[in-house]
Amino acid sequence: MSYDFFLFRAPIDEGHTIAPVKEDPEQESPGTIAPGGFIGLSKDEVKQRLADLLLSKHPAFQESEKDYQQIAQSKSITEAEARQRYRHIELTDNDGLQVTLFGDTAGVTMPFLPNPENRLRTAWECLKILESQGRFSTYDQQIGRNLDLESDFEVVKASYLGANRIVDRTMRKK
Repeated sequence: MSYDFFLFRAPIDEGHTIAPVKEDPEQESPGTIAPGGFIGLSKDEVKQRLADLLLSKHPAFQESEKDYQQIAQSKSITEAEARQRYRHIELTDNDGLQVTLFGDTAGVTMPFLPNPENRLRTAWECLKILESQGRFSTYDQQIGRNLDLESDFEVVKASYLGANRIVDRTMRKK
């Protein structure tokens, strides 16, 4: 069981490039992608840059390695085809927080128990990075709408903590 966010992006142009937004273009910091920093990059390059940015902001993340040979065998495809099909990037921390980056979509998944509020705050920071730097919008499937990350934290927190309490009670009964 988990609490999931779905992130999506409308294509910017036919070349599949995006240009990140930055609050103050005069201030460069090592953890921010410069304006125009994605222009001309492939979707795979953009995913990797976003992953690198998330890793720099949340060092507890580990990037999952894919065993393409094993994937190819299990799916009865060639290793080259497995490399082509399974190009997403998956970041996971020890708390079970997971960010998965695809071409024009992403997902952020938070398990329940323990430390739910800390996990939500970390997830929220990831969502902010993905929205500001990757030009994503966030949909919360639990409350059934797109989020405004500037004003919806308390609503999502109430939903997540409420669901976490239900899971906690259910786990204690077993």
